[in-house]
Amino acid sequence: MTKLAVHKVLINAPIETVWEKLVDWQNWTKWDKGMKSIQFKEPLALHAKGKIYLGKGLGGTLVVTEFNQGESYKSEFKLFGSRYEFEHDLEQAANFTLVTFRVNADGYLAEMFQLFLMAKFSEALPQWMDNFKRLIEPQRVDQGSSTPEIDRVTEI
Repeated sequence: MTKLAVHKVLINAPIETVWEKLVDWQNWTKWDKGMKSIQFKEPLALHAKGKIYLGKGLGGTLVVTEFNQGESYKSEFKLFGSRYEFEHDLEQAANFTLVTFRVNADGYLAEMFQLFLMAKFSEALPQWMDNFKRLIEPQRVDQGSSTPEIDRVTEI
């Protein structure tokens, strides 16, 4: 697997609140603007399968491959012979929750377009995570950042 992007954000909320929002797939399109729609037949859990459609009309089956209740989950989907993996990890950090998202890929097209995909995910992931943070901390819009200086970190 090739690491395409990693992004961390500190959210001013208990880990239970952040987890509840993170696994609420019905609201993913509110903060993940790379998705046009997502539909699961059941709550998010290990081996759950959902239909995902991306902003450009492309779609596939999103499968939850790892699930650690209240802490992390990993999902993946395949597109044009490549596999894309999304990791979501939560850690309690004092009164805050540190959220880490990772995007990895492997396969022919993922390797061929690696630099393009890295650039796209490195640009989009911080925006998606800021949207996620605003969903949990709506007062940030009017009052500025409610978390410490180290608000977000992106790795490539």
